[in-house]
Amino acid sequence: MHTLDRLSSLCCFLACATSLSAQTTLSNFTGPTADGWSGAIGTATVFPNGSTAVAGVNSLGNDVLELTDGGFGGGAYRTYTGLPTSGFVTISVLGRIVTDPVGATAGGTLSPDPNSNPGQFGASFGIAAGNSGLVDQEFGYGASLGTAANDTGQNFKRYAATVRADGSGEFTAFFTPDQLDATVPGGTWVVQFDDVVLVSDCNAETMLSDFSSGTDGWASLDASNSPFGSAFTTVAHGAGELVLTDAGFTGGAYKTYTGAATVPGVHNILVDVRIATDNGTIDRARIAAVAGGATTSFSDLSFSQSFSTTADDSGQAYAQFAVPVITTGPSDVTVYVLPDYDANIGGGGWDIRIDNVQISSPVNASTAFSSACAAGHHSFGGPVLSFGGVPSLGTNFTINGGNLAGTPLCALLFGFEIPPIDLTIYGSFAGSQGCVQALDTVLCSTFPTASFTIAIPADPSFCGLPLTAQWVDYDPTLVSGSVPLPLGTSRAGTFTIGM
Repeated sequence: MHTLDRLSSLCCFLACATSLSAQTTLSNFTGPTADGWSGAIGTATVFPNGSTAVAGVNSLGNDVLELTDGGFGGGAYRTYTGLPTSGFVTISVLGRIVTDPVGATAGGTLSPDPNSNPGQFGASFGIAAGNSGLVDQEFGYGASLGTAANDTGQNFKRYAATVRADGSGEFTAFFTPDQLDATVPGGTWVVQFDDVVLVSDCNAETMLSDFSSGTDGWASLDASNSPFGSAFTTVAHGAGELVLTDAGFTGGAYKTYTGAATVPGVHNILVDVRIATDNGTIDRARIAAVAGGATTSFSDLSFSQSFSTTADDSGQAYAQFAVPVITTGPSDVTVYVLPDYDANIGGGGWDIRIDNVQISSPVNASTAFSSACAAGHHSFGGPVLSFGGVPSLGTNFTINGGNLAGTPLCALLFGFEIPPIDLTIYGSFAGSQGCVQALDTVLCSTFPTASFTIAIPADPSFCGLPLTAQWVDYDPTLVSGSVPLPLGTSRAGTFTIGM
């Protein structure tokens, strides 16, 4: 058994994440237990929808958290400690609406309010960094559990929210059943949660738009694609950035990125953003995203923390914001910039700039064989390289060798793949080639087969690390005056550490 501990220095020059452990369960409600979730909102905490707590927070015998209440306000929360102190943190949960009473008006009690401000959503899971003084702008929100219809009898679905750590290692997760919408009738609703997890940052980032040469297809919202009604935002190209301007409090812009999510899982959309001019018009300004094409329903969207406060934010410096999307396979992703939707705030011109739109996607463990480095077999027909399993975080991964000559000069090299080096210059026979810049060498201890097992740490700092392996052994039967050092070489095989 071999570990990668001594290779940790590789991460200093690779794009490796460093802050999170592998995916960690925060609450699975086994027991049964509510695991610290509460509806009793303390006076030191400003609940984001500003309303009273739910009446019931219970754990059932089938290991789920159940929330019940007789109205349309309320909520429940729990603060988790000992989590990452820097970078973006994503927490996800399985959720469903069990009972959604329908009154005299259309829709159910848990229906979202289409006139809410961005960030004040119906039936949403969200998180914020810290544990007190929490206000709406500080929360990241997942898509709404509720629609405009009666949602009774939903199946469990995964939701996620992302925020930036504040250094405390504490994060408050919460559920708000609905906003204070007087047009929605009261009624006892039941919502269940399960499997609250800290999502691993075993991700790789891909640039979607850097606005180096134009607007890259970003467009103003209109009635056909706006989740908040029509808008009149002007979309223009600045000096390496996208410039959004408007004279009112609605508006926004968007783009659908075709095939941006190439694998299933929880992705984060990263956007650099700043407010150049506010005039106090921009109250809750957020990046939003949805898997698929443009949507006219804001309940489909996940939302970032607000990049605005309640004050005049003119002259901001760029800061990066993140919003998660969840896919079950390859998918388009639509990204929105939504400056505000608050009829209580008077109109006034604003100017928002964005840059460097990226997608941070899960890295799946994989293996592949080099097309540039074929085998250079010796008289025994080997060596032959194969892999056992996949190189996932926290697992054992095996590199197998077959058809080995059984001489003392036999080794497995692993490190980084390099262009093939013709080994005839060292006295080997034609066809043998070296393809690895070796970081480690392991001598063979058995023949004609051998294996080498790596214990891959459950540490995302290794995530996305590509390593290449190649067997090399000496065949004395091929020694001649022109071939003093006959080396058999396997084809090179590359393994990428991931989830």
